[in-house]
Amino acid sequence: MAATNQNAPTNTPPNNASIISPMEDAVKKIIEEHVTPLKAEVDRMHRLHMIQSIDLTRLKMEIKALMDAHREEQEKEHEDAQ
Repeated sequence: MAATNQNAPTNTPPNNASIISPMEDAVKKIIEEHVTPLKAEVDRMHRLHMIQSIDLTRLKMEIKALMDAHREEQEKEHEDAQ
């Protein structure tokens, strides 16, 4: 029986670990450095847009209420003048 060196390095990964190729590692680094921050910025801008959209909707409602009140006031003044 031939003796084997159990301390010799092998090219196989330890239990259930996957081998990451240099290309996969490079892609992962690009994602971490560029894509993840961009995604966070897009998410931030989306939240900001939603807030601004809600604010604009409220503003439109207030303007409509003011215009309706003004129209009613004008109609009342017109009736009082006749």
